[in-house]
Amino acid sequence: MEPTLGKAAQAFTGAVTEGAKVLVEHLQEAARAAEIPFPENREDELLAHSLLFVLHATNRFALRFLAISGRAMFMDALLEKLTESTDRESLREAFNETEREYAKCRDFLPEKDEGFSGTVCWEFAKSARDIICPHHPEAAVYFTMAASQTVLALGKTFTQCVPIS
Repeated sequence: MEPTLGKAAQAFTGAVTEGAKVLVEHLQEAARAAEIPFPENREDELLAHSLLFVLHATNRFALRFLAISGRAMFMDALLEKLTESTDRESLREAFNETEREYAKCRDFLPEKDEGFSGTVCWEFAKSARDIICPHHPEAAVYFTMAASQTVLALGKTFTQCVPIS
């Protein structure tokens, strides 16, 4: 593995974990602002779901900026670092399942003057809503905005921290 890319992936692990935590905070804030109850007992499940979303976003950025071979090296090093203290196989399986699900979506965000339907952020928002508040369909709209903010911030961090080929 290219040493610089491997080190960047290991360093980027912090951005991934922090991004997932901040996303959960944004989802909580969005739920409060919309007066939607947020069950505290689902926070761990939501954090795991958010981590997979952030990993997917990272994978898309890696593919866009590092080409296929660089993406593979980067993501392998990133997942290796993330799983140092967890069940490596479980995370990889969940990540692969998430990749298959979000692969159906072309973009994170809609083109100008288009709706969010069919985007990665919309699909994440609907599934987050199903975890937190399945009886509040309107929550997906608020959660889409939180997911969009996370993707934009993560993309900026990625291009600043990872050596782009």
